Amino acid sequence: WSQIAAYSCPSGQPHRRTSSPTMRAAAAFLIACCTALSPQASVLHRCGSATPPSAAEATQALREIVNTRQDDWAPLYDKRWRPVFSVKPDADEGRFLTVRAEQQFKRDGSFSNAIGLFRGALKFMFKGTYALTGSATTLVIERLRVRVLGVPLPSIDVREGRGIRGLIERVRGRRKDGSKRPNVYSWCYADGDVCVARGSSGS
Repeated sequence: WSQIAAYSCPSGQPHRRTSSPTMRAAAAFLIACCTALSPQASVLHRCGSATPPSAAEATQALREIVNTRQDDWAPLYDKRWRPVFSVKPDADEGRFLTVRAEQQFKRDGSFSNAIGLFRGALKFMFKGTYALTGSATTLVIERLRVRVLGVPLPSIDVREGRGIRGLIERVRGRRKDGSKRPNVYSWCYADGDVCVARGSSGS
């Protein structure tokens, strides 16, 4: 795996709907109990807040929480996740991320990854499907849509071997063994506000 990253659910975003104040209070109590049992999660919850931990604290918490045993990944679904901190395997300390990006994994098997540049003046939106096997999620990117100053441009087919991606592959050629690095996340931890994953796509 190339790096470990933490993602936060932006504040103010609606979470899973509850039918009554009592149920909302119970959900908040449950999250508080889980956080109390996981000091690493408590540190990572602050990464996307106005009072973040130090890079050293976040690095330690991230490296320790990857050993968490978790089988329920339902907290990942239907929320917008923003990357906030990452650690590369050969780095002594991780770094906070300032890129304007959001990822969303829907229960119907689709995902989106939005990246904004120049304060949102230029926005790239990748869409496709994913398959979750255990804690590993494999992504298949299918479409790219670009927005310039809020104006959407025509969608581009970026599936492997097709559209503009197929043209680039034919011009540049593939690796000698014909292989490519897959887009895979191995999830380590997830609750309603923060998730942690190992990635294989590099950087």
